[in-house]
Amino acid sequence: MATFVLVPGAGVGAWIWDRVVPLLEAAGHVAAPVALTGLGERAHLAAPDVDLRAHVAERCAGRVVRLVSIDGFAPVDGEAVADICPEFVA
Repeated sequence: MATFVLVPGAGVGAWIWDRVVPLLEAAGHVAAPVALTGLGERAHLAAPDVDLRAHVAERCAGRVVRLVSIDGFAPVDGEAVADICPEFVA
């Protein structure tokens, strides 16, 4: 089976996957929801140096087979969420 690393979108935390994890595990998969620094339940760790570089999957390039985004922001290199959707950041 597969291992799913479940990354929450902007403005939410790992808890967003609470109903999905049991379904994946019941199907025999490993499901690992993560809490990102500066977001959700780790919002208290937000700092100017916490940005997309702290969260990008390219740091694990040799181990990630596929990325799937569900209703999320998809910035290109050098772009921030504020560039894509300034009203969200405001």
